[in-house]
Amino acid sequence: MEKMMKDMLDIPVSENEAVDFLEGMIPHHESAVAMAESYLKHGGDQKTLKPLAEDIITVQKDEIKQMQTLIQKLDSSKNHSRSRSSSYMKEYRQMFHQSHSGHTSSADASSIDEAFAEGMIEHHQMAVDMSELILKYTKQKDVTKLAKNIIKTQQAEIRKMNVVLKERNHSHH
Repeated sequence: MEKMMKDMLDIPVSENEAVDFLEGMIPHHESAVAMAESYLKHGGDQKTLKPLAEDIITVQKDEIKQMQTLIQKLDSSKNHSRSRSSSYMKEYRQMFHQSHSGHTSSADASSIDEAFAEGMIEHHQMAVDMSELILKYTKQKDVTKLAKNIIKTQQAEIRKMNVVLKERNHSHH
């Protein structure tokens, strides 16, 4: 988690906000894949969360490839605005610090399932926030399409994980 946060803050500012978004989203996706793989490796098999973890691995690995391709494409196009990029990065850093200052540890979660769901909900919310932010700054159509897709997919997954957590909380009382 620490490494991901460092990678996400150390992204080189490219003067292209779309590239900056992609450079920040790749380590974010990589850490989601790692979290999902770790959950499965440690025996996570809750009926909703196991297929969700498998989906996260498949979808996000695929999106990482798309993002790497897009970075190459965008880096070569040189169509950017320094002021837009620096405004985006300023907002990105503020959002990043806000979301991690209230970072709750899942250490108090009573099971691997809860720890995974709680951690992944927080992680997904950050991806949604990052995607909503880039939509304010870029008109690059591949990037807006990817960002909208990330928002749609990850909000749906957040809803599923919240349902699992609610069900677990009711069964404990």
